[in-house]
Amino acid sequence: MKIASPNRSRPRLSVAMVVRNEEGVLAESIESVRSIADEMILLDTGSTDKTATAAWRLGATVAKMAWQHDFAAARNRCLDLLTGDWVLWLDAGERLAAEAAMLLRTFVDRSADAGKAYRLTVAIPPADGGEIGGEEIAQIRLVPAQAGLRFSGRVRETLQPALEAQGMKIEAVAARILRHPRQHDQAWKTLKADRNLTLAALEAADHAVPVPRLLLTEGEAYCTLGMFDQARHAYLAALDAAPPASTAMLEAYYGLLGCYAGDPFLAHHQLRVCVEALGVFPTDTQLLLTLGNYLYTRNHVETAVKAFDTAVRFGRVNPEVWHLGDLGKLAEMCLNAALGLRDASPPAQPALKPPVAGLPGRMLRLDHPAPSKEASPGHLPLPSDALSSHTISL
Repeated sequence: MKIASPNRSRPRLSVAMVVRNEEGVLAESIESVRSIADEMILLDTGSTDKTATAAWRLGATVAKMAWQHDFAAARNRCLDLLTGDWVLWLDAGERLAAEAAMLLRTFVDRSADAGKAYRLTVAIPPADGGEIGGEEIAQIRLVPAQAGLRFSGRVRETLQPALEAQGMKIEAVAARILRHPRQHDQAWKTLKADRNLTLAALEAADHAVPVPRLLLTEGEAYCTLGMFDQARHAYLAALDAAPPASTAMLEAYYGLLGCYAGDPFLAHHQLRVCVEALGVFPTDTQLLLTLGNYLYTRNHVETAVKAFDTAVRFGRVNPEVWHLGDLGKLAEMCLNAALGLRDASPPAQPALKPPVAGLPGRMLRLDHPAPSKEASPGHLPLPSDALSSHTISL
């Protein structure tokens, strides 16, 4: 299978990747885009395995660069090397299903506007292989190859400042990037968290004021490492530094709730934090489901029904923050399960078991098998518990 032949009657698509010691997961990533890419640029930042050889054998152009503890520098080096009209960014282990690859190629050929950048959905599969519990986010992954578009940031590197300077709009493409299941491997996540803490500290030293992006990086990393006190401190600082009602503020609330879920002695703080969060984001679906779960586990079933009903009728999802996939369907399942419990006879038992345990990390995750269609008390398909806003009276 060869890389797509250059055809100047259509835009040229470059696929770019920054890698290091990714021999084990690289082939699947490259194979998934070889049929749509006019070139593949792989920048190796110091592999000690056969990453470069594997990429070269699969048809990629391989360049090497010493690791400078700076992801923006590495991505910008890729931009200097590529020759396409458009750039699709992938990380090692990510792949496009065949249908998504062809959809993206068709979009680039027929519809892509060089005055815009495009978000793609990036999805992590559920840890247990089920249908519920996978995470997703919309990230800028497809951009025109223009000289003014450069990354900034050692970690959580971003094109946002460059796009704003160029006056470029950001839109979405209905194509999905699938991440490797290693996203659930604790050893892999620990190595990534340690690296990100180092990069965040290096970049923070260059700033006179707190940077929300770096504080969120720290919060996520500390949660991964089980260092919840440090994570809470980082997320609280991010709340103070983030612009009001911004995506960064919402992510900080998600992270803070995840931290409290990780410590049973601080679970009572979830109520206060979720009330505060919903005061800023009153229709956020994930926060409303968190509220419903919190109320359910405390036998406030009628009020939990109101929370789930609000999520179904008015809930909104910010796609730029990691969230559970298909939240609309999940909200309906939660509402139906809570209604069934409310109307059941005999009345609910005095103490319901917590429906779902919350995992620390960048968001509130499911760590629970998918429920049956007739969910029983104590087994609602919910994110980790928390609380409400003006839409619910307690």
